[in-house]
Amino acid sequence: YAGQNVINFSLLFWNKIPQGISSIKDLEKINATVCVEPGSSLEKFLDSCPDIIQKSLSKTEDMILDIKYGKSLAMLIEPIVTRRIKKTNPELKELAIPLSKEFQTWGLGIALKKENQATSVAVQNVIEQLKQDGTLRMLEQKWNLVEGQA
Repeated sequence: YAGQNVINFSLLFWNKIPQGISSIKDLEKINATVCVEPGSSLEKFLDSCPDIIQKSLSKTEDMILDIKYGKSLAMLIEPIVTRRIKKTNPELKELAIPLSKEFQTWGLGIALKKENQATSVAVQNVIEQLKQDGTLRMLEQKWNLVEGQA
């Protein structure tokens, strides 16, 4: 596995978190409109909140504009994306939304059939080599898969 564990999603608002909003349940109470990437785990998470109106937008930039101009109240994204976009959009205010176990992830991985031992050993050897020579860490930093990176 590489990358970070995801135990919460980020709910982002423009300039301020509205008074009385401290959880996803608060958004359900007011039938808020929330931007979300279509086909993502974020969308599946919002499906569990039937009183939130989902607005599917595939580009983060479009979501930012949508909340900036008041078309949606908030946007839901992964924390790693939040850190990146807040650097250029300091007006974004974050509310962390804790995730139940079914929505938590533990980084990125490679899936192989159990029966394919030769491939499994070969992949493990390559991963070990990438860790030892620093390549894996460099790739995690390049693709923003680790905390505190650009």
